[in-house]
Amino acid sequence: SSCLVSKIRSSENMAWLASQGKRLGLLAAAVVACSSATSFHDRYGKSDALGVCPVTCPPNRNHGDSHTGFTENTGFNTTDGKQCCDICAVTGQVIDGNSAYDWDYVILDSIFVPRFCQALQEGHDVTLTHPSGSRCPLKEQQETRLQIHGLWPNWFNKYAACCLQPNPLDTAMVKDWSFFQALGRRWSDAAMAAECSTCFNLNHEWQKHGSCFTDSAKAYFMVGMALQHAMVHATDAVSAALDQRRGASMTVVELMAIWNATAQIQSQRPPAINLICDPQGPGMKVGGEVLHFFSELQVCWGRAPGVKKGIPLYSPDQLVPIDCPPAKQRHFTAPCPALFAVDGDSA
Repeated sequence: SSCLVSKIRSSENMAWLASQGKRLGLLAAAVVACSSATSFHDRYGKSDALGVCPVTCPPNRNHGDSHTGFTENTGFNTTDGKQCCDICAVTGQVIDGNSAYDWDYVILDSIFVPRFCQALQEGHDVTLTHPSGSRCPLKEQQETRLQIHGLWPNWFNKYAACCLQPNPLDTAMVKDWSFFQALGRRWSDAAMAAECSTCFNLNHEWQKHGSCFTDSAKAYFMVGMALQHAMVHATDAVSAALDQRRGASMTVVELMAIWNATAQIQSQRPPAINLICDPQGPGMKVGGEVLHFFSELQVCWGRAPGVKKGIPLYSPDQLVPIDCPPAKQRHFTAPCPALFAVDGDSA
């Protein structure tokens, strides 16, 4: 509605976001804040209580290593070390000049923190946002949870990124958002201290994906968090099930049954979701078979009735859950096979 659009543009009150959650029949999930990684700091500088963040983003940077996912097209720029790297300024970056906001559906992707952290140790970054050598602290690796990775506009027949060549996030402005602390808990970077994460995962998601969804960075992140609220009970149930099976195998049928049952308890029609595994790394051997590890959960959303293509969106009211189109095999992600593995020590 126009009222909600106005509120999300101007309101800095987290009570509003909470009210949207309640309206959707939701409760917020508490997520442990992230901290920094020693090996990363050894290479790029310490991130501590003084707020000293690592500087990457050299002028001669490229997109990154397509085999490992590591990149220096991220983080803080080398000019002043205070502002975010302009990841869309790299020569040859995929730019879509459309101003029509013509995506077909959006994916809310939640990443499984133990897999992300273990993948870094194995030598690849499934988020494509960190320099080589990045690591999670041990505490983060032991946290069995799903948290927001990104909100991604998608097209059936094309790909776009860096729509309209958006400016990087302004770190001072982001820090002044009243929901900044909640953002640090629920949309955080497990390989980065909270005070530094703005220019790593958050800026990457905004510049690459968010600008294809809306013209407001603030609205992009608020909508993403509100959509997470919309499925929080089912997402929490999946996370709890993964925790019980850490260090072991699990089937897609089992996990989908948990998702569907929890959504039905909340009087919601369970939308078809995508369960994503990491095809890189050594996997886990079970009965002579090498199983890929679970990595991500994807929930899809479409425009609500009456919301037309061609406008930036600002409110969760403008979206409705839909069945996800089947996920495709990619270098760092793949649809989970019938039997997959779960990172972590056995419960």
